[in-house]
Amino acid sequence: MKRLLFILSLTFLLFACKNSKQASEALVEDITITIPVDSTIAEVDTVSAKDTLLYYRRTPCFGRCPSFELIVYRNHDARYEGQNFVNRIGVYTATVDEALIEDVLQEAERSNYFQLDDRYDNRFVSDLPARITEVDGKRVYNRYEGPDLSALYSRLDTLIENTPWNLKSQNN
Repeated sequence: MKRLLFILSLTFLLFACKNSKQASEALVEDITITIPVDSTIAEVDTVSAKDTLLYYRRTPCFGRCPSFELIVYRNHDARYEGQNFVNRIGVYTATVDEALIEDVLQEAERSNYFQLDDRYDNRFVSDLPARITEVDGKRVYNRYEGPDLSALYSRLDTLIENTPWNLKSQNN
């Protein structure tokens, strides 16, 4: 009798675990992550894609990740907003030197930027900052297991550092 009770209990546990695993997998498949749109992204979306030549954004993380946004328009006017852990905090404007822009465009060509996928991400991996770039209409969201675009990011960082920015408004 004890043996029969043991076998029934074991059978029950096996089926319970299997159903629990299926339920967990079903829940994971139904998860959607909603990221709130902040004001800076909303402003970018109101600018026509044909007006934007370069776009570069680093998103925040739970640590000390630099976060900022850069937009360079086709007429070489630019807008930079430093948010966290960067040298310039606030909104800045400038006119970017053509040589700096050309350097970024050439690096994009060298890195086969225009042949890349649009998104490199994994929604199940959390707390990784993203680098979002757009060059001449091609946008790449690079957060997880994406291509090595460090040379392009370096050129964009150089563009930011070597541009004489004018403070428009200070973030509080």
